[in-house]
Amino acid sequence: MISRLKHKEFLLFILLSAIIWLLLTIGKTERSEPLTMYAVSPSSRIGEFYLQDSIVPFEVEVSASGINSIRFNQLRDYKVLLEEIDFSQKEQGQLEVSSSNLLFNLNAIFKGTFNFAVKNAQIVFPCEHLERKKVVVEIQGRTNLTLPKGYKWIEEIRCKPDSIEIVGSLEHISKAALWVELPDFTWIGEHALNLPLNGIDNRVSSMEYTKVEIIGTAALWVERRFTKSIVVDQKMHDIEIWIAGPSQYLANESLEELVHLSTIESPRSIKIETELLKDKISLLSIQPNSIDRLE
Repeated sequence: MISRLKHKEFLLFILLSAIIWLLLTIGKTERSEPLTMYAVSPSSRIGEFYLQDSIVPFEVEVSASGINSIRFNQLRDYKVLLEEIDFSQKEQGQLEVSSSNLLFNLNAIFKGTFNFAVKNAQIVFPCEHLERKKVVVEIQGRTNLTLPKGYKWIEEIRCKPDSIEIVGSLEHISKAALWVELPDFTWIGEHALNLPLNGIDNRVSSMEYTKVEIIGTAALWVERRFTKSIVVDQKMHDIEIWIAGPSQYLANESLEELVHLSTIESPRSIKIETELLKDKISLLSIQPNSIDRLE
């Protein structure tokens, strides 16, 4: 029993000694290694420029001591996220980021852990001036909209705005298309659907819009009969007029607000003419449309 305890104590001593030796060895370790990292633009559009590459590699010398010297793997292919303010124009077709901006970002994250030295004074992003173009917004999925039985459109659906200015490289905006996809929706009355604008991505962007409205008005279509009395040759005649249109138009409007009646006289008859005073209504019939005169 005593022999076993002594054996365990000896093994523990050996283990602790190895750990202490390892810690002392690591604590004295100095390491330096060149690594590739990546400068990443916050967007493909910087001011009035379009970046042809939004991720650019750069070489950095990394050094560390002690326990940090074994942590280099976390830095391999590390991405440094830049801000628009970090960019400045170098010359035609190029934007540059100073290495001091990269070092500031790296030191802010890894201060006290690693030391960095960027090999180049600037990191260059190839770019071109943004082009602008106004593109019509298409409405897709019209069959997803349904009207209840008896309903018709007073105002057909449309986009608001119906066209949008986009920016991007000439190659991309020349082929750009913008559209909204209609959801399954039963349209009763007046609505404004706020829908995402498709076709906007990291190559083509809008200065103002990520969504557009789809507006329109549908109403129940009804028929209504009106009776108008006119006097011809001292005799009263009732004129029956049938009008079809949106229920809200026909429910509360008088005949005089909907239709203007006039007569054209001839020796043998009087013809009754009609003029519709509101959009979206239609004249179904007028009986009689002429009246014979007394001889």
